[in-house]
Amino acid sequence: MNLDALSDLALALVCALVFERRIRDMPGLAIPALLVGVAACFGVLRFSGVTLALGPHKFTSLFAACAAFPLLAYALRFPDDPIARRLAAASSVAFLLGGAGVAATVLGADKWSDAVAALSALVILWTMLLRKDALRLFGALALIASFVVVLTVAPDARYFGFLTQVQGLHYLLCLAFAALTLAPRERKAIAPEGKCADVTTPRFGSGTSGLPARKMPGTASTSSSG
Repeated sequence: MNLDALSDLALALVCALVFERRIRDMPGLAIPALLVGVAACFGVLRFSGVTLALGPHKFTSLFAACAAFPLLAYALRFPDDPIARRLAAASSVAFLLGGAGVAATVLGADKWSDAVAALSALVILWTMLLRKDALRLFGALALIASFVVVLTVAPDARYFGFLTQVQGLHYLLCLAFAALTLAPRERKAIAPEGKCADVTTPRFGSGTSGLPARKMPGTASTSSSG
């Protein structure tokens, strides 16, 4: 196994971890990891010298670029939407996005996948800037950097003296997926009608517990009497 295949293996393992961690609570994050992970598995075979894996690797990479990144951006932008929270909805959207992207590419829109992935990364970056989420902001920057590497570094060139374009792409995607999807999960309370409700946490020293005042039994209001 050469270094290019090793970098794809690292990406596949990160994506497998993300899928295992988020498939239950956030399928909108797990499905993109699954799509990229499948492409990475074929990449391991391709860069290891298995010529039969070249076609599947190109197709799964194209499908992932068209489907995974837009779905990831939507799930991060609207985390309480059914597309982010429900497996059937997330899978259906991924299938539609991937199919549309592959069809557009076959019909001559060669840059469709690049444009969709880049726009998705910008949406993620803007979302994290608005939320002031430092960890996910780092992930968005790593995602954008991975696209910059593909566009600016020649395939046969090496930067930092040892990394190829392929290795840089894969390791930056590892950082991006880990930072964007493996952050601590939000805690929510369940409202009486099954809806998610925010929990108000009292701050010490604020003089209030966040709950409405309640009159204690047997307590009467004090009034001054002459």
